[in-house]
Amino acid sequence: MKVSVDDKLTVGAVLAEKKSTSSEKIIHVAQVLNISAKDLTKSLKKHLGDGILKGDLIAEKKGGFGKGSKKIISEFSGIIIKINQDSGDLILKQSGGGESVETLVSPVEGTVDFCNNEKIVIKTDKDAILAQDGIGEEAEAEIVYLEEAEEEDLSKTIEEKVLLIKVIDRVAIFKAIGLDVAGIVAEELEEMDFVDLTDKKISIPIMIVNEEDFKKLVKLNGKKVYLGGKDKNIVVL
Repeated sequence: MKVSVDDKLTVGAVLAEKKSTSSEKIIHVAQVLNISAKDLTKSLKKHLGDGILKGDLIAEKKGGFGKGSKKIISEFSGIIIKINQDSGDLILKQSGGGESVETLVSPVEGTVDFCNNEKIVIKTDKDAILAQDGIGEEAEAEIVYLEEAEEEDLSKTIEEKVLLIKVIDRVAIFKAIGLDVAGIVAEELEEMDFVDLTDKKISIPIMIVNEEDFKKLVKLNGKKVYLGGKDKNIVVL
């Protein structure tokens, strides 16, 4: 922990740090490229036992007509020691090992109201919405409101943005992920689709809000928001 109760925070202030001395790095290839685990080897540009340098292309998914393409560039140098086709993961033994540090930063200005090794609660004057449900990690991006989720409506305009849409299904969600959407907020999503996305451990935040909160967000089209998939929080930045 790097903060205490009543500490004043600015955006980007470090809340906590996690140090690791593990020399093995897991790269979730199938999840990042949004492919089936069984198709893992088809996307790989490196193979078991290959040496990798930081900046090397590890895997790639090519989209149709040049759209939806994705690449994974290694952030480490090392050797591939395992390719797991059940999980779609690649395990890299990092050269030289060493200590790495992961940081958790504050998405908003505010005051620390509560903190321990499991949770940090921040009081803020920023407008916040508690979603009815949510999955995925965190994202900060501008809202782009679309009325429909038809294929022709999902375009590069949602790249690295938060897609706000009243009704969406699993097919449209995967299309949006292929276009590098930062997050998705919807009012209606079939329960079975939501369960399937949860099982697939989708990393981008996908939030479901009620009708009243959806209308509030429509008025914020073009504004930047923070999405916390695990905590189901939407904060207007």
